[in-house]
Amino acid sequence: SQADILSMMAAANRNESFVETTLVPALSSSNPSTRMAAAGEIATSRNKKYTPALLDYLMKTSDPAELEAAKSAVLQLTDKDSGVLLAQKIGTAQPANKVVLLQILAARRSVENFSAVAMEAHSNDAVVKNAAFEALPYVSSGSHLGELLQMLFVNGNDKELKAIQSAIVSALDKNSGSLINEAYQKEKIKILPVLPYVDDATALEKVVSTFYHGS
Repeated sequence: SQADILSMMAAANRNESFVETTLVPALSSSNPSTRMAAAGEIATSRNKKYTPALLDYLMKTSDPAELEAAKSAVLQLTDKDSGVLLAQKIGTAQPANKVVLLQILAARRSVENFSAVAMEAHSNDAVVKNAAFEALPYVSSGSHLGELLQMLFVNGNDKELKAIQSAIVSALDKNSGSLINEAYQKEKIKILPVLPYVDDATALEKVVSTFYHGS
């Protein structure tokens, strides 16, 4: 097949000119197998400069198999510093493509793109919204704690609450105590699962007190 021939040629030509003159154009082939083979071969180059080409491929496809191939290829070429490129695509992406971008940001623990993920947690598309909540714990840090607590106060869906609580645990640092204590006064039940992870002597007392007294 065309895809097999492309892979054989790629195995024999590991230089940049082959990637640029043959593999990158093959991402626009009319043959889905050829496009997927090209993505996989580009990924083996481990050269981050081809990330935009692979992202364009990811953005254009709606086929689940191709989305998976594009995701796998992008993951091989990106690191946590590639997040800005990924986040820039989220706004214009279709729902299925948006989900994959969110999954890549989570896999790359792209903390600096927390706001792009948090914004999609308000999506009207249930699948995108779910993907954003699943990504939250992986892109959260101490500077996001205030926003996460606000999200915790307004969300009631059990699955979403657990994702936000997990994100809060990821975001905890030595300066989190006062914010968590304030939040505990407002929403004891929602904050309680987080308390065992707080680096604060009074946190354990609150857990024990709630266990025995129910408040």
